[in-house]
Amino acid sequence: MAISMGEYLEKIMREGSRRPDNTQKSVDFYFNHWKVLSKNKDDFEPSRGDKFYRGDCILSVKTVLGNEGYQKDSPNNWRLMRSIENDGSLTSDDTDKLIQKAERYRYLFDTLANFMPMWKLGGNNSTNLNMAKGNWRTYRDFPDLWLRDIMLWYNGPIGLERKNMRAYELFIANKENYFDRFGSWEEYIDNNYLGDFVNKDYEVLELFEGDHCPRSGILELSQIEDFLDNGIRIIEARAKRLVERIANSFI
Repeated sequence: MAISMGEYLEKIMREGSRRPDNTQKSVDFYFNHWKVLSKNKDDFEPSRGDKFYRGDCILSVKTVLGNEGYQKDSPNNWRLMRSIENDGSLTSDDTDKLIQKAERYRYLFDTLANFMPMWKLGGNNSTNLNMAKGNWRTYRDFPDLWLRDIMLWYNGPIGLERKNMRAYELFIANKENYFDRFGSWEEYIDNNYLGDFVNKDYEVLELFEGDHCPRSGILELSQIEDFLDNGIRIIEARAKRLVERIANSFI
């Protein structure tokens, strides 16, 4: 019997770890539904060593809300609160509603509907895809910026080389074990269940308008709210997409 989206989100929540990354449930999930990457289950086992397909978050918490792991002794939503203070135009009711939306997003963040495996080649910024996506100022952990460069890689690698040589060299390093496993940009989107990040022409959708990486590090409130609205929509839609695609074999 089919289960609801909410039940599915609960079903694939982390088990015993802060994120659905190294748990056995996650290993089973990635192996069963990302066989395009590898048909060897050991390739998804963290105990294998430094090189494996690790589950990495797509949409981030720290980018727009903050994260206790990054800002000790600060509230969960410290970035959002700074933007609210800088704006100064919200009523207390407006602030409460925005915080509730932030907490809804934070709840959805730690589910497998917001994760996908990427090849973990080494452990430094020059070779690790997830560290580049999360730490490079080029992307600041925004998946729309990241996916645009991946789209360039598949559709016009010379354009990526001219635009971002550092990313081009990173992608070359991960070509054999990651990018070459997908035959095209469209296959990359489809096989990673990322259809909610693109339009019908497979063009990447913006999470919000304007500069994603302001020098101050503080986004406008309207940008944060658009990010939260789109993030909630995408994770919930992706959970539904996963239910429709893999329910019979996983649940």
